[in-house]
Amino acid sequence: MNEHPLTVTCHRTPEALTRLADAWDRLLDKALVKTPFATHEWQAAWWKHFGRHQSLYLLSVERQGELVAIAPFMLGRRGPFRLLQFIGTGRSDYLDFIIAAHCREALPAIIAYLARHADEWDLISLEDWAEDSAHLARWRDLLPETGWQCSIRPSTVCPKLSCENGWGAYLQSKSSKHRKNLRRLERHVEHSPHLRIRSGRDWEVAAQLSSIVRIESRSWKMAQGNPRITGPTATLFFSELFEAFRRRNWLETWYLLHDDEPVAYTINYLYDGKLYFYNVAYDLRHADQSPGTALTMHVLRNAFERRIVEYDFLRGDEPYKRLWTHEARQLYHAVIIGRGLRARLAYALLIAPRWLVRRSAWLRRLAARVKPFVTRRVPA
Repeated sequence: MNEHPLTVTCHRTPEALTRLADAWDRLLDKALVKTPFATHEWQAAWWKHFGRHQSLYLLSVERQGELVAIAPFMLGRRGPFRLLQFIGTGRSDYLDFIIAAHCREALPAIIAYLARHADEWDLISLEDWAEDSAHLARWRDLLPETGWQCSIRPSTVCPKLSCENGWGAYLQSKSSKHRKNLRRLERHVEHSPHLRIRSGRDWEVAAQLSSIVRIESRSWKMAQGNPRITGPTATLFFSELFEAFRRRNWLETWYLLHDDEPVAYTINYLYDGKLYFYNVAYDLRHADQSPGTALTMHVLRNAFERRIVEYDFLRGDEPYKRLWTHEARQLYHAVIIGRGLRARLAYALLIAPRWLVRRSAWLRRLAARVKPFVTRRVPA
């Protein structure tokens, strides 16, 4: 173990995000957990566009001037309650600490800092933690020493698919009906005079977003009150993010064109050997062309041909994902209840009802029915 002490600093101003950019990149190269949602580009853009109702509470851990860990926290209020969360909660599919692989002492140092400043928060609510995260396991092991009341529960899953065995072998693992449907769809797209698939690699970001927003507004996502890209704040966020990811060769977009007009899209992030399937939508007027399936098949086949390590369908167990894979990575939600009556009330009012809905299929169906009406009244 390194004998030099660790220094934990809490950064509360947005300038810190800019100041830490280069060191953040170097740290992520050495980190155990790497996803596009942990990059400085994602975190800084999210904070700029969605962090206005939160306070930055970013913890950096250094040893002899070297950044060895980041706890990317934000502190927000829900009524009278103070809630500590990961930056990016809500629009990020994986969230975690960023810790150099060689620095096991960093997580205990972060927990010790939180204990010393427990008067600043009522709840710590950390969502979208992957089951295979080394930090989740250590968090669970270290917390009993604090005396805090802690609960870690499964939330949702990220379906995933290994792409290392080849497209042909993958197809053989699927049912004959599924293979037949894919081949028929592939021939239809290939021979149709109206349809073609194009990459967004050489297409300006502004033009791509204009098409994406138009398609999403005509898709089932809008009808269900679940748009991901549409809305003034969301569009500004993705415009900045796409430009940043494109410069790093992390952005991969694909479009299905009908008579040269985009009618479907898929947004993917290529990071650390994995391809992350972030969003897909299609114009419902072209639903009879199976545009979502056609694009997903194209992107998947391309991933197999490039020997991508893994294709991650990201958060959510939608039925269409099960057509492609039955493997999944479990996500967890970890909650720490601070001391005092207010902290217990915060848990009872903010967390317990959500977990009750997750356990009840009837309540989940009810929430899905109500969501479109609520979403229409809340600006993005």
